[in-house]
Amino acid sequence: MPSRKSANTKELLIHAKKSNKRVPLWVMLKTNRGVSTNPKQRHWRRNRLSKALNKKQKASAGPSGKFDRSLVKKVRAAKE
Repeated sequence: MPSRKSANTKELLIHAKKSNKRVPLWVMLKTNRGVSTNPKQRHWRRNRLSKALNKKQKASAGPSGKFDRSLVKKVRAAKE
């Protein structure tokens, strides 16, 4: 991965880092150990993010292949 990342890539990486946590202890206690693992938790060496990142970047990219913020503004304005 390049050292200079786009804002979109950074957002995706931050979200992946935040969501890669274990289930809180109070949840385990409340469910009487019914919920003890996080199904979306991944290990940095076993499960990679590259495929998910590529899919999301392609989905958010415009027709030119680059992420265009003006398109987002147009879509939001059209929804309102």
